[in-house]
Amino acid sequence: MDGGVKPSAGNTAAEGSHNVAASPSWAMCALCIPFGLLLLALVRIGFDKLPRGFGFGHWRLWSFEILPAALALCLLAGVALWRRRPFVLRGVFFVAGLTFLATSVLLLALFRASNPYLAAGPAVLGLATLTPVALLRRARPERPRLTWSVLAAIAVASAFVLVWSLRAPDASTLPSDAALHRPLPENLGPLVLRRDDAHTSMLPEQTRRRTARPAVTPHPLDEGDGVFRVREDGFSLDVDPHLRFQSRSEDRFWTAFAWHVQHATDAELIARRLGTHEVEAQWRTSDGLETTFVSRNAESNDVRIDARFDLAHEVFTHLSTWTNIRFERNAVASDPRENPNTRVGFSPCAETPIEVFVADYPEGRPVRFAYMTEDERFLVVEATTGEKGPFETLCEGRLRRGDPLTIEFYRDDAVVASTTLIDFSAQASTEPSPTAGWGVPQNALQLMRLSDDALAVHVTLAATGIGRGWDTVGWTPGVYQNRIDVSY
Repeated sequence: MDGGVKPSAGNTAAEGSHNVAASPSWAMCALCIPFGLLLLALVRIGFDKLPRGFGFGHWRLWSFEILPAALALCLLAGVALWRRRPFVLRGVFFVAGLTFLATSVLLLALFRASNPYLAAGPAVLGLATLTPVALLRRARPERPRLTWSVLAAIAVASAFVLVWSLRAPDASTLPSDAALHRPLPENLGPLVLRRDDAHTSMLPEQTRRRTARPAVTPHPLDEGDGVFRVREDGFSLDVDPHLRFQSRSEDRFWTAFAWHVQHATDAELIARRLGTHEVEAQWRTSDGLETTFVSRNAESNDVRIDARFDLAHEVFTHLSTWTNIRFERNAVASDPRENPNTRVGFSPCAETPIEVFVADYPEGRPVRFAYMTEDERFLVVEATTGEKGPFETLCEGRLRRGDPLTIEFYRDDAVVASTTLIDFSAQASTEPSPTAGWGVPQNALQLMRLSDDALAVHVTLAATGIGRGWDTVGWTPGVYQNRIDVSY
Protein backbone atom coordinates (compact mmCIF):
# COMPACT_ATOMS: atom_id res chain seq x y z
CA MET A 1 0.00 0.00 0.00
CA ASP A 2 1.37 3.34 -1.01
CA GLY A 3 2.10 5.63 1.96
CA GLY A 4 1.81 8.78 -0.16
CA VAL A 5 -0.92 11.33 0.04
CA LYS A 6 -3.33 11.56 -2.77
CA PRO A 7 -3.44 15.08 -4.18
CA SER A 8 -6.62 16.93 -3.49
CA ALA A 9 -8.66 18.95 -5.92
CA GLY A 10 -7.64 22.12 -4.07
CA ASN A 11 -3.94 21.37 -4.52
CA THR A 12 -4.45 20.72 -8.22
CA ALA A 13 -6.24 24.04 -8.66
CA ALA A 14 -3.47 25.87 -6.82
CA GLU A 15 -0.81 24.32 -9.06
CA GLY A 16 -2.82 25.31 -12.13
CA SER A 17 -3.12 28.85 -10.82
CA HIS A 18 0.66 28.95 -10.23
CA ASN A 19 1.34 27.75 -13.79
CA VAL A 20 -0.93 30.43 -15.24
CA ALA A 21 0.86 33.13 -13.26
CA ALA A 22 4.29 31.84 -14.29
CA SER A 23 3.83 32.77 -17.94
CA PRO A 24 1.99 35.97 -18.84
CA SER A 25 -0.72 35.63 -21.43
CA TRP A 26 -0.51 36.85 -25.01
CA ALA A 27 -3.16 39.43 -24.20
CA MET A 28 -1.04 40.74 -21.35
CA CYS A 29 1.96 41.07 -23.70
CA ALA A 30 -0.17 42.78 -26.35
CA LEU A 31 -1.15 45.44 -23.82
CA CYS A 32 2.54 46.12 -23.16
CA ILE A 33 3.42 46.64 -26.85
CA PRO A 34 2.29 50.30 -27.11
CA PHE A 35 4.41 51.24 -24.11
CA GLY A 36 7.43 49.46 -25.56
CA LEU A 37 6.96 51.26 -28.87
CA LEU A 38 6.78 54.55 -26.95
CA LEU A 39 10.15 53.89 -25.34
CA LEU A 40 11.73 52.87 -28.66
CA ALA A 41 10.34 56.01 -30.32
CA LEU A 42 11.87 58.20 -27.60
CA VAL A 43 15.21 56.45 -28.05
CA ARG A 44 15.04 56.90 -31.82
CA ILE A 45 14.26 60.61 -31.51
CA GLY A 46 17.09 61.00 -29.06
CA PHE A 47 19.66 59.43 -31.39
CA ASP A 48 18.41 61.45 -34.35
CA LYS A 49 17.96 64.91 -32.81
CA LEU A 50 20.26 65.17 -29.80
CA PRO A 51 23.97 66.09 -30.09
CA ARG A 52 26.59 63.36 -30.24
CA GLY A 53 30.34 63.00 -30.55
CA PHE A 54 31.32 63.59 -26.91
CA GLY A 55 34.24 62.07 -25.03
CA PHE A 56 33.95 59.23 -22.52
CA GLY A 57 34.01 61.52 -19.50
CA HIS A 58 31.36 63.93 -20.78
CA TRP A 59 27.87 63.86 -19.27
CA ARG A 60 26.33 64.04 -22.74
CA LEU A 61 27.88 60.75 -23.85
CA TRP A 62 26.08 58.93 -21.02
CA SER A 63 22.78 60.77 -21.20
CA PHE A 64 22.35 60.99 -24.99
CA GLU A 65 24.09 57.82 -26.21
CA ILE A 66 24.90 55.16 -23.60
CA LEU A 67 21.69 55.29 -21.55
CA PRO A 68 19.33 55.31 -24.58
CA ALA A 69 21.29 52.45 -26.18
CA ALA A 70 21.17 50.44 -22.95
CA LEU A 71 17.43 51.05 -22.65
CA ALA A 72 16.81 49.89 -26.22
CA LEU A 73 18.89 46.72 -25.80
CA CYS A 74 17.22 45.83 -22.49
CA LEU A 75 13.79 46.43 -23.95
CA LEU A 76 14.51 44.15 -26.91
CA ALA A 77 15.90 41.50 -24.54
CA GLY A 78 12.79 41.77 -22.39
CA VAL A 79 10.53 41.28 -25.37
CA ALA A 80 12.55 38.27 -26.52
CA LEU A 81 12.38 36.66 -23.06
CA TRP A 82 8.88 37.70 -22.09
CA ARG A 83 7.53 34.15 -21.92
CA ARG A 84 10.39 32.51 -20.03
CA ARG A 85 11.67 35.48 -18.02
CA PRO A 86 8.81 37.99 -17.70
CA PHE A 87 10.63 39.74 -14.91
CA VAL A 88 13.15 41.15 -17.41
CA LEU A 89 10.47 43.03 -19.34
CA ARG A 90 8.80 44.13 -16.15
CA GLY A 91 12.11 45.37 -14.78
CA VAL A 92 12.81 47.41 -17.93
CA PHE A 93 9.47 49.16 -17.69
CA PHE A 94 9.99 49.70 -13.97
CA VAL A 95 13.40 51.34 -14.47
CA ALA A 96 12.16 53.47 -17.38
CA GLY A 97 9.05 54.63 -15.57
CA LEU A 98 10.85 55.44 -12.34
CA THR A 99 13.54 57.27 -14.34
CA PHE A 100 10.88 59.51 -15.87
CA LEU A 101 9.32 60.21 -12.47
CA ALA A 102 12.70 60.99 -10.89
CA THR A 103 13.52 63.21 -13.88
CA SER A 104 10.30 65.12 -13.24
CA VAL A 105 11.28 65.77 -9.64
CA LEU A 106 14.82 66.86 -10.56
CA LEU A 107 13.60 69.21 -13.31
CA LEU A 108 11.33 70.88 -10.81
CA ALA A 109 14.14 71.17 -8.28
CA LEU A 110 16.85 72.51 -10.62
CA PHE A 111 15.00 74.44 -13.33
CA ARG A 112 11.93 75.84 -11.68
CA ALA A 113 12.95 79.39 -12.62
CA SER A 114 12.88 78.53 -16.33
CA ASN A 115 9.55 76.76 -16.33
CA PRO A 116 7.80 75.12 -13.35
CA TYR A 117 5.65 73.03 -15.68
CA LEU A 118 8.65 71.24 -17.22
CA ALA A 119 8.06 68.37 -14.81
CA ALA A 120 4.61 67.56 -16.19
CA GLY A 121 5.82 65.81 -19.36
CA PRO A 122 8.20 63.34 -17.71
CA ALA A 123 5.65 62.69 -14.96
CA VAL A 124 3.01 61.66 -17.49
CA LEU A 125 5.53 59.50 -19.36
CA GLY A 126 6.58 57.88 -16.10
CA LEU A 127 3.05 56.95 -15.10
CA ALA A 128 2.34 55.62 -18.59
CA THR A 129 5.53 53.54 -18.65
CA LEU A 130 4.77 52.01 -15.24
CA THR A 131 1.48 50.63 -16.55
CA PRO A 132 3.10 47.44 -17.95
CA VAL A 133 4.64 46.84 -14.51
CA ALA A 134 1.14 46.56 -13.12
CA LEU A 135 0.00 44.41 -16.04
CA LEU A 136 2.84 41.97 -15.45
CA ARG A 137 2.58 41.99 -11.65
CA ARG A 138 1.34 38.36 -11.48
CA ALA A 139 4.25 37.04 -13.50
CA ARG A 140 6.39 34.51 -11.60
CA PRO A 141 8.89 33.95 -10.23
CA GLU A 142 8.69 37.10 -8.13
CA ARG A 143 12.01 38.75 -7.33
CA PRO A 144 13.21 39.66 -3.84
CA ARG A 145 12.95 43.22 -2.59
CA LEU A 146 16.70 43.70 -2.94
CA THR A 147 16.38 43.33 -6.71
CA TRP A 148 13.71 46.02 -6.87
CA SER A 149 15.87 48.28 -4.71
CA VAL A 150 18.80 47.88 -7.11
CA LEU A 151 16.56 48.68 -10.07
CA ALA A 152 15.19 51.74 -8.27
CA ALA A 153 18.76 52.95 -7.59
CA ILE A 154 19.63 52.51 -11.28
CA ALA A 155 16.56 54.54 -12.24
CA VAL A 156 17.37 57.42 -9.89
CA ALA A 157 21.02 57.49 -11.01
CA SER A 158 19.94 57.53 -14.67
CA ALA A 159 17.55 60.40 -14.00
CA PHE A 160 20.31 62.40 -12.33
CA VAL A 161 22.65 61.88 -15.30
CA LEU A 162 19.93 62.91 -17.76
CA VAL A 163 18.92 66.08 -15.90
CA TRP A 164 22.41 67.16 -14.87
CA SER A 165 23.58 66.92 -18.49
CA LEU A 166 20.94 69.53 -19.41
CA ARG A 167 22.49 72.04 -17.02
CA ALA A 168 25.05 74.44 -18.44
CA PRO A 169 28.69 73.84 -17.48
CA ASP A 170 30.48 76.38 -15.33
CA ALA A 171 31.44 79.68 -16.95
CA SER A 172 34.74 79.31 -18.79
CA THR A 173 35.49 82.58 -20.59
CA LEU A 174 38.61 84.43 -19.42
CA PRO A 175 38.16 88.16 -18.71
CA SER A 176 41.17 90.39 -19.24
CA ASP A 177 43.00 92.40 -16.59
CA ALA A 178 42.15 95.64 -18.38
CA ALA A 179 40.06 98.44 -16.90
CA LEU A 180 37.38 100.54 -18.49
CA HIS A 181 38.42 103.76 -20.21
CA ARG A 182 38.17 106.97 -18.22
CA PRO A 183 34.58 107.90 -17.40
CA LEU A 184 33.00 110.61 -19.52
CA PRO A 185 30.44 113.15 -18.32
CA GLU A 186 26.99 112.25 -19.55
CA ASN A 187 26.49 114.84 -22.26
CA LEU A 188 23.73 113.50 -24.47
CA GLY A 189 20.13 114.62 -24.75
CA PRO A 190 16.83 112.70 -24.48
CA LEU A 191 17.10 109.09 -25.59
CA VAL A 192 15.08 107.51 -28.36
CA LEU A 193 14.59 103.74 -28.26
CA ARG A 194 14.92 102.30 -31.73
CA ARG A 195 15.89 99.06 -33.41
CA ASP A 196 19.33 99.39 -34.91
CA ASP A 197 18.71 97.65 -38.23
CA ALA A 198 21.26 99.65 -40.17
CA HIS A 199 24.39 97.92 -38.91
CA THR A 200 22.94 94.61 -37.73
CA SER A 201 21.16 93.59 -40.91
CA MET A 202 23.85 90.93 -41.27
CA LEU A 203 22.18 88.95 -38.50
CA PRO A 204 18.91 87.04 -38.28
CA GLU A 205 16.03 89.10 -36.93
CA GLN A 206 16.00 87.35 -33.56
CA THR A 207 19.63 88.32 -32.87
CA ARG A 208 19.39 92.01 -33.68
CA ARG A 209 19.90 94.17 -30.64
CA ARG A 210 18.03 97.26 -29.60
CA THR A 211 19.99 100.43 -28.91
CA ALA A 212 18.68 103.44 -27.05
CA ARG A 213 20.45 106.58 -28.21
CA PRO A 214 19.69 110.13 -29.20
CA ALA A 215 20.40 111.74 -32.53
CA VAL A 216 24.17 112.38 -32.35
CA THR A 217 26.69 114.16 -34.51
CA PRO A 218 28.11 111.73 -37.09
CA HIS A 219 31.86 111.27 -37.30
CA PRO A 220 33.94 109.56 -40.00
CA LEU A 221 34.91 106.89 -37.47
CA ASP A 222 31.51 106.43 -35.82
CA GLU A 223 28.06 107.57 -36.87
CA GLY A 224 26.82 107.31 -33.30
CA ASP A 225 26.00 103.61 -33.05
CA GLY A 226 29.47 102.39 -32.14
CA VAL A 227 30.08 100.69 -35.49
CA PHE A 228 33.15 101.47 -37.58
CA ARG A 229 32.51 101.60 -41.32
CA VAL A 230 34.77 101.61 -44.37
CA ARG A 231 33.43 102.74 -47.75
CA GLU A 232 35.90 102.27 -50.59
CA ASP A 233 35.67 101.75 -54.32
CA GLY A 234 34.96 98.08 -54.77
CA PHE A 235 34.01 97.11 -51.20
CA SER A 236 32.54 98.17 -47.87
CA LEU A 237 33.37 96.91 -44.38
CA ASP A 238 31.41 97.25 -41.12
CA VAL A 239 32.94 96.30 -37.76
CA ASP A 240 30.71 96.07 -34.67
CA PRO A 241 32.83 95.41 -31.54
CA HIS A 242 30.05 95.36 -28.93
CA LEU A 243 29.51 92.44 -26.55
CA ARG A 244 25.83 91.44 -26.48
CA PHE A 245 23.87 88.45 -25.19
CA GLN A 246 20.70 86.81 -26.49
CA SER A 247 18.49 83.97 -25.23
CA ARG A 248 19.85 83.76 -21.72
CA SER A 249 18.79 81.45 -18.88
CA GLU A 250 18.45 82.24 -15.18
CA ASP A 251 19.14 78.67 -14.02
CA ARG A 252 21.42 77.27 -16.77
CA PHE A 253 18.63 75.42 -18.58
CA TRP A 254 17.72 75.30 -22.27
CA THR A 255 16.37 78.66 -23.38
CA ALA A 256 13.75 77.10 -25.66
CA PHE A 257 11.78 75.93 -22.60
CA ALA A 258 12.09 79.09 -20.54
CA TRP A 259 9.00 81.16 -19.88
CA HIS A 260 10.79 84.46 -20.28
CA VAL A 261 13.83 84.83 -22.52
CA GLN A 262 15.59 88.15 -22.97
CA HIS A 263 16.50 88.09 -26.65
CA ALA A 264 18.71 91.17 -26.67
CA THR A 265 20.94 93.27 -24.47
CA ASP A 266 19.56 96.78 -24.10
CA ALA A 267 22.29 99.38 -24.67
CA GLU A 268 22.10 103.11 -24.02
CA LEU A 269 24.67 105.60 -25.30
CA ILE A 270 25.20 108.05 -22.43
CA ALA A 271 28.39 109.96 -23.30
CA ARG A 272 30.47 110.76 -26.35
CA ARG A 273 33.62 112.74 -27.14
CA LEU A 274 34.74 113.59 -30.68
CA GLY A 275 38.30 114.35 -31.73
CA THR A 276 39.98 114.97 -35.03
CA HIS A 277 41.16 111.38 -35.41
CA GLU A 278 39.34 109.60 -32.58
CA VAL A 279 35.93 108.98 -31.07
CA GLU A 280 35.32 107.98 -27.46
CA ALA A 281 31.94 106.75 -26.19
CA GLN A 282 30.37 105.29 -23.09
CA TRP A 283 27.40 102.92 -22.96
CA ARG A 284 25.11 101.75 -20.19
CA THR A 285 23.70 98.27 -20.82
CA SER A 286 21.52 95.80 -18.97
CA ASP A 287 24.66 93.72 -18.27
CA GLY A 288 27.18 96.40 -17.30
CA LEU A 289 29.08 99.46 -18.50
CA GLU A 290 30.89 99.60 -21.82
CA THR A 291 33.42 102.04 -23.23
CA THR A 292 34.73 102.32 -26.78
CA PHE A 293 37.67 104.22 -28.22
CA VAL A 294 38.24 104.38 -31.99
CA SER A 295 41.33 106.10 -33.42
CA ARG A 296 42.82 106.47 -36.88
CA ASN A 297 46.49 106.70 -37.78
CA ALA A 298 46.73 109.87 -39.83
CA GLU A 299 49.66 108.55 -41.88
CA SER A 300 48.75 104.92 -42.60
CA ASN A 301 44.96 105.32 -42.38
CA ASP A 302 44.82 102.18 -40.22
CA VAL A 303 42.21 102.14 -37.47
CA ARG A 304 42.38 100.77 -33.92
CA ILE A 305 39.11 99.90 -32.15
CA ASP A 306 39.27 99.37 -28.40
CA ALA A 307 36.00 98.23 -26.79
CA ARG A 308 35.81 97.26 -23.12
CA PHE A 309 32.82 95.73 -21.39
CA ASP A 310 32.53 95.39 -17.62
CA LEU A 311 30.28 92.36 -17.18
CA ALA A 312 28.69 92.89 -13.79
CA HIS A 313 27.36 89.37 -13.24
CA GLU A 314 27.63 85.82 -14.52
CA VAL A 315 25.58 85.26 -17.68
CA PHE A 316 24.44 81.94 -19.13
CA THR A 317 23.45 82.41 -22.74
CA HIS A 318 22.51 80.40 -25.81
CA LEU A 319 23.61 83.07 -28.32
CA SER A 320 26.12 85.85 -27.82
CA THR A 321 28.03 88.35 -29.92
CA TRP A 322 31.65 89.35 -29.39
CA THR A 323 32.28 90.98 -32.78
CA ASN A 324 30.29 91.23 -36.00
CA ILE A 325 32.08 91.97 -39.26
CA ARG A 326 30.23 92.53 -42.51
CA PHE A 327 32.05 92.68 -45.86
CA GLU A 328 30.39 93.55 -49.14
CA ARG A 329 31.89 93.53 -52.59
CA ASN A 330 30.73 96.44 -54.70
CA ALA A 331 30.72 96.27 -58.48
CA VAL A 332 33.09 98.52 -60.42
CA ALA A 333 33.51 99.05 -64.14
CA SER A 334 36.82 97.17 -64.26
CA ASP A 335 35.42 93.91 -62.89
CA PRO A 336 36.72 91.12 -65.15
CA ARG A 337 33.99 88.61 -64.35
CA GLU A 338 30.25 88.55 -64.08
CA ASN A 339 30.19 86.28 -61.03
CA PRO A 340 33.16 87.17 -58.84
CA ASN A 341 33.69 85.29 -55.59
CA THR A 342 34.16 86.70 -52.09
CA ARG A 343 36.34 84.77 -49.68
CA VAL A 344 37.96 85.12 -46.27
CA GLY A 345 41.33 84.04 -44.97
CA PHE A 346 42.64 83.41 -41.45
CA SER A 347 46.21 84.05 -40.33
CA PRO A 348 46.76 80.54 -38.84
CA CYS A 349 45.80 79.08 -42.25
CA ALA A 350 47.96 81.29 -44.44
CA GLU A 351 47.41 81.10 -48.20
CA THR A 352 44.16 79.14 -47.76
CA PRO A 353 41.23 81.44 -48.52
CA ILE A 354 37.84 80.00 -47.59
CA GLU A 355 34.81 80.33 -49.82
CA VAL A 356 31.66 81.30 -47.90
CA PHE A 357 28.38 79.70 -48.95
CA VAL A 358 24.76 80.13 -47.98
CA ALA A 359 23.79 77.76 -45.15
CA ASP A 360 20.41 76.41 -44.06
CA TYR A 361 18.86 75.99 -40.63
CA PRO A 362 18.18 73.63 -38.94
CA GLU A 363 19.20 71.19 -41.69
CA GLY A 364 20.27 71.43 -45.31
CA ARG A 365 23.26 73.24 -46.79
CA PRO A 366 26.13 73.11 -44.27
CA VAL A 367 27.59 76.08 -42.45
CA ARG A 368 31.29 76.83 -42.28
CA PHE A 369 32.95 78.17 -39.14
CA ALA A 370 36.28 78.38 -37.34
CA TYR A 371 37.36 77.82 -33.75
CA MET A 372 40.35 77.59 -31.41
CA THR A 373 40.92 74.42 -29.36
CA GLU A 374 42.35 73.86 -25.89
CA ASP A 375 45.60 72.52 -27.38
CA GLU A 376 46.00 75.81 -29.32
CA ARG A 377 44.97 74.59 -32.74
CA PHE A 378 42.88 76.73 -35.08
CA LEU A 379 40.51 74.94 -37.45
CA VAL A 380 38.10 75.98 -40.19
CA VAL A 381 35.45 73.29 -40.64
CA GLU A 382 32.26 72.52 -42.50
CA ALA A 383 29.21 70.88 -40.93
CA THR A 384 27.42 67.83 -42.29
CA THR A 385 23.97 69.43 -42.46
CA GLY A 386 22.96 72.88 -41.26
CA GLU A 387 25.21 73.68 -38.32
CA LYS A 388 25.36 70.07 -37.11
CA GLY A 389 28.27 67.61 -37.09
CA PRO A 390 30.31 65.63 -37.73
CA PHE A 391 32.55 68.38 -39.11
CA GLU A 392 35.01 68.21 -41.98
CA THR A 393 38.28 70.14 -41.57
CA LEU A 394 38.98 72.61 -44.38
CA CYS A 395 42.24 74.00 -42.98
CA GLU A 396 44.19 73.92 -39.74
CA GLY A 397 46.93 75.98 -38.14
CA ARG A 398 48.39 77.08 -34.82
CA LEU A 399 46.84 79.81 -32.64
CA ARG A 400 48.33 80.15 -29.16
CA ARG A 401 46.70 81.81 -26.17
CA GLY A 402 47.27 85.53 -26.50
CA ASP A 403 48.15 85.46 -30.22
CA PRO A 404 46.30 87.92 -32.48
CA LEU A 405 43.95 86.47 -35.10
CA THR A 406 43.79 88.21 -38.47
CA ILE A 407 40.84 87.81 -40.84
CA GLU A 408 41.47 88.80 -44.45
CA PHE A 409 38.75 89.71 -46.93
CA TYR A 410 39.25 88.95 -50.59
CA ARG A 411 37.93 90.72 -53.62
CA ASP A 412 38.47 88.22 -56.39
CA ASP A 413 42.06 87.05 -55.76
CA ALA A 414 43.35 90.08 -53.84
CA VAL A 415 43.12 90.94 -50.15
CA VAL A 416 41.50 94.37 -49.88
CA ALA A 417 40.85 94.59 -46.13
CA SER A 418 41.79 92.84 -42.91
CA THR A 419 40.71 92.89 -39.28
CA THR A 420 42.98 91.67 -36.50
CA LEU A 421 41.29 90.45 -33.32
CA ILE A 422 43.99 91.08 -30.73
CA ASP A 423 42.20 89.73 -27.66
CA PHE A 424 40.08 86.87 -29.00
CA SER A 425 42.45 83.99 -28.27
CA ALA A 426 43.26 85.22 -24.76
CA GLN A 427 39.63 85.33 -23.60
CA ALA A 428 37.83 82.65 -25.62
CA SER A 429 36.43 79.55 -23.95
CA THR A 430 37.93 76.29 -25.17
CA GLU A 431 35.66 74.07 -23.07
CA PRO A 432 33.55 71.57 -25.09
CA SER A 433 30.34 72.92 -26.54
CA PRO A 434 27.31 71.06 -25.12
CA THR A 435 25.50 71.32 -28.46
CA ALA A 436 28.19 70.83 -31.11
CA GLY A 437 29.98 67.67 -29.97
CA TRP A 438 32.83 66.14 -32.00
CA GLY A 439 35.45 68.10 -30.07
CA VAL A 440 34.13 71.55 -31.01
CA PRO A 441 34.58 74.17 -28.24
CA GLN A 442 32.27 76.97 -27.19
CA ASN A 443 34.10 79.72 -29.12
CA ALA A 444 33.27 80.15 -32.80
CA LEU A 445 33.75 82.38 -35.82
CA GLN A 446 30.71 81.62 -37.97
CA LEU A 447 30.83 82.44 -41.69
CA MET A 448 27.53 83.62 -43.15
CA ARG A 449 26.75 84.34 -46.78
CA LEU A 450 24.25 87.21 -46.89
CA SER A 451 23.97 87.69 -50.65
CA ASP A 452 25.96 87.14 -53.83
CA ASP A 453 28.30 89.98 -52.86
CA ALA A 454 28.06 90.16 -49.05
CA LEU A 455 29.22 87.97 -46.18
CA ALA A 456 29.53 88.27 -42.42
CA VAL A 457 31.80 86.84 -39.75
CA HIS A 458 30.00 86.39 -36.43
CA VAL A 459 32.51 86.02 -33.59
CA THR A 460 31.79 84.81 -30.06
CA LEU A 461 33.93 83.78 -27.11
CA ALA A 462 31.28 81.32 -25.88
CA ALA A 463 27.89 80.33 -27.33
CA THR A 464 25.92 77.31 -28.51
CA GLY A 465 24.81 78.46 -31.95
CA ILE A 466 26.64 75.51 -33.50
CA GLY A 467 25.06 72.08 -33.07
CA ARG A 468 21.79 70.69 -31.75
CA GLY A 469 19.78 72.10 -28.87
CA TRP A 470 19.29 75.34 -26.97
CA ASP A 471 21.81 74.81 -24.20
CA THR A 472 23.45 77.74 -22.48
CA VAL A 473 27.10 78.38 -21.63
CA GLY A 474 28.51 80.79 -19.08
CA TRP A 475 30.45 84.04 -19.21
CA THR A 476 32.62 84.88 -16.20
CA PRO A 477 32.10 88.35 -14.65
CA GLY A 478 34.88 90.85 -15.31
CA VAL A 479 36.18 93.30 -17.89
CA TYR A 480 36.42 92.02 -21.46
CA GLN A 481 38.68 93.90 -23.85
CA ASN A 482 38.16 93.79 -27.59
CA ARG A 483 40.93 95.50 -29.56
CA ILE A 484 40.61 95.31 -33.34
CA ASP A 485 43.05 96.63 -35.92
CA VAL A 486 41.47 97.45 -39.26
CA SER A 487 43.60 97.81 -42.39
CA TYR A 488 42.50 98.47 -45.97
